[in-house]
Amino acid sequence: WDLVLEVPQEEIGWVQRGLAEGSGASAVGFFLAAYPEHKLQTTLTSPDQISQQARLGDQGHVFEVRIPVAPPVLAGISEGLGDGSEGRAKVATVARPLGYVLLRKVIRFFRVTLF
Repeated sequence: WDLVLEVPQEEIGWVQRGLAEGSGASAVGFFLAAYPEHKLQTTLTSPDQISQQARLGDQGHVFEVRIPVAPPVLAGISEGLGDGSEGRAKVATVARPLGYVLLRKVIRFFRVTLF
Protein backbone atom coordinates (compact mmCIF):
# COMPACT_ATOMS: atom_id res chain seq x y z
CA TRP A 1 0.00 0.00 0.00
CA ASP A 2 1.01 3.62 -0.53
CA LEU A 3 0.11 6.50 1.73
CA VAL A 4 -0.63 9.54 -0.43
CA LEU A 5 -0.56 12.89 1.36
CA GLU A 6 -1.69 16.23 -0.03
CA VAL A 7 0.60 18.79 1.59
CA PRO A 8 -0.41 22.46 1.14
CA GLN A 9 1.99 24.55 -0.90
CA GLU A 10 2.56 26.79 2.14
CA GLU A 11 3.78 23.84 4.25
CA ILE A 12 5.88 21.83 1.78
CA GLY A 13 9.02 23.84 2.55
CA TRP A 14 8.95 22.59 6.16
CA VAL A 15 8.67 18.99 4.98
CA GLN A 16 11.61 19.43 2.62
CA ARG A 17 13.67 21.13 5.35
CA GLY A 18 12.88 18.31 7.74
CA LEU A 19 14.30 15.82 5.25
CA ALA A 20 17.41 17.91 4.53
CA GLU A 21 18.27 18.88 8.11
CA GLY A 22 17.29 15.66 9.82
CA SER A 23 18.85 12.27 9.43
CA GLY A 24 17.50 12.06 5.88
CA ALA A 25 14.16 10.67 7.04
CA SER A 26 11.01 12.09 8.64
CA ALA A 27 8.58 10.13 10.76
CA VAL A 28 4.97 10.15 9.56
CA GLY A 29 2.16 9.29 11.95
CA PHE A 30 -1.26 8.68 10.46
CA PHE A 31 -4.66 7.13 10.98
CA LEU A 32 -7.42 6.18 8.59
CA ALA A 33 -10.97 7.46 9.03
CA ALA A 34 -12.27 3.88 8.93
CA TYR A 35 -9.90 2.85 11.77
CA PRO A 36 -9.33 5.95 13.95
CA GLU A 37 -8.31 3.81 16.93
CA HIS A 38 -5.22 2.53 15.05
CA LYS A 39 -2.33 5.03 15.11
CA LEU A 40 0.07 3.98 12.36
CA GLN A 41 3.66 4.97 11.57
CA THR A 42 5.79 5.09 8.44
CA THR A 43 8.80 7.09 7.24
CA LEU A 44 9.37 9.65 4.52
CA THR A 45 12.87 8.80 3.34
CA SER A 46 13.58 10.69 0.13
CA PRO A 47 12.79 14.02 -1.56
CA ASP A 48 11.88 11.91 -4.62
CA GLN A 49 8.69 10.92 -2.78
CA ILE A 50 7.47 14.54 -3.08
CA SER A 51 5.92 15.56 -6.39
CA GLN A 52 7.85 18.17 -8.36
CA GLN A 53 4.79 20.17 -9.29
CA ALA A 54 1.85 21.43 -7.23
CA ARG A 55 -1.67 20.69 -8.38
CA LEU A 56 -4.97 22.31 -7.50
CA GLY A 57 -6.65 20.41 -4.67
CA ASP A 58 -9.74 21.02 -2.57
CA GLN A 59 -7.89 23.44 -0.27
CA GLY A 60 -5.70 25.21 -2.85
CA HIS A 61 -2.39 24.16 -4.36
CA VAL A 62 -0.99 20.96 -2.89
CA PHE A 63 2.04 18.75 -3.39
CA GLU A 64 1.52 15.01 -3.45
CA VAL A 65 3.75 12.98 -1.15
CA ARG A 66 3.71 9.23 -1.82
CA ILE A 67 5.07 6.97 0.93
CA PRO A 68 5.08 3.17 0.76
CA VAL A 69 3.64 1.49 3.86
CA ALA A 70 5.06 -1.89 4.84
CA PRO A 71 2.48 -4.69 5.27
CA PRO A 72 3.32 -5.26 8.97
CA VAL A 73 2.26 -1.66 9.71
CA LEU A 74 -1.22 -2.43 8.38
CA ALA A 75 -1.58 -5.74 10.22
CA GLY A 76 -5.09 -6.14 11.56
CA ILE A 77 -6.72 -3.61 9.28
CA SER A 78 -5.47 -4.54 5.80
CA GLU A 79 -8.49 -6.74 5.04
CA GLY A 80 -10.79 -3.73 5.38
CA LEU A 81 -8.74 -1.29 3.31
CA GLY A 82 -9.78 -0.08 -0.09
CA ASP A 83 -8.54 2.43 -2.65
CA GLY A 84 -9.34 6.00 -1.70
CA SER A 85 -9.45 5.51 2.07
CA GLU A 86 -9.08 8.86 3.81
CA GLY A 87 -7.46 9.89 7.06
CA ARG A 88 -5.09 12.37 8.67
CA ALA A 89 -1.32 12.45 8.89
CA LYS A 90 1.40 14.39 10.69
CA VAL A 91 4.91 14.66 9.24
CA ALA A 92 7.78 15.41 11.62
CA THR A 93 9.73 18.41 10.33
CA VAL A 94 12.20 20.82 11.95
CA ALA A 95 11.67 22.28 15.42
CA ARG A 96 9.84 25.61 15.41
CA PRO A 97 8.85 27.97 18.22
CA LEU A 98 5.39 27.30 19.65
CA GLY A 99 4.27 30.86 18.89
CA TYR A 100 5.07 30.40 15.22
CA VAL A 101 3.26 27.07 15.07
CA LEU A 102 0.12 28.55 16.60
CA LEU A 103 0.18 31.81 14.63
CA ARG A 104 1.72 30.71 11.32
CA LYS A 105 -1.43 31.34 9.27
CA VAL A 106 -1.77 34.87 10.62
CA ILE A 107 1.94 35.54 10.05
CA ARG A 108 1.68 34.16 6.49
CA PHE A 109 -1.36 36.36 5.80
CA PHE A 110 0.56 39.52 6.74
CA ARG A 111 3.65 38.47 4.80
CA VAL A 112 1.63 37.84 1.65
CA THR A 113 -0.68 40.84 2.02
CA LEU A 114 1.77 43.53 3.11
CA PHE A 115 5.00 42.49 1.41
